[in-house]
Amino acid sequence: LAAAGIDAPFSLRTEPYPERDWQAAFRQEFTPLAIGDRLVVAPTWWEPPLWPGAICLRIDPQMAFGPGHHPTTRACLAWLVERGDNLGPAPGGLIDAGCGSGLLAIAAHHLGFAPVVAIDNDPIACATARANAAANHAVANAVVDGDLATTPLGKVPTVVANLTASVILALLPTL
Repeated sequence: LAAAGIDAPFSLRTEPYPERDWQAAFRQEFTPLAIGDRLVVAPTWWEPPLWPGAICLRIDPQMAFGPGHHPTTRACLAWLVERGDNLGPAPGGLIDAGCGSGLLAIAAHHLGFAPVVAIDNDPIACATARANAAANHAVANAVVDGDLATTPLGKVPTVVANLTASVILALLPTL
């Protein structure tokens, strides 16, 4: 504190933290997520109740990639469900730009978008997306490890980009 120019009294106390089953505690945080009446995203250790016509996607949290609970991810999933429903049985192709876990591309595949391509410039994200796509019977070889600005992907009517605004703005000319 003194090095930062803060002249304030303080005290420091340490004590042991009780042991805990961190794996079980971590798993309690990730419960199934329903998106409207069409889509459920659930980690593999949950057996969520499903209703007729529900699509269940199994996504386990991985290094920095969660199973859809972030508000922007939920919004993208809801938009995909609505868009897929409004476009009928063949909504056309889709690119998931900055795919992370691949969740949006997997959901799009199961909602009838075709062809679906997921792209990310992070090799760990691409490996995670491929594994998740395979586990969810989506097209795992549709995951491209590359830079969206320099990787030719063709034209499709729909692009989802669950990225920060600054990254989306930088990619806007390419998109």
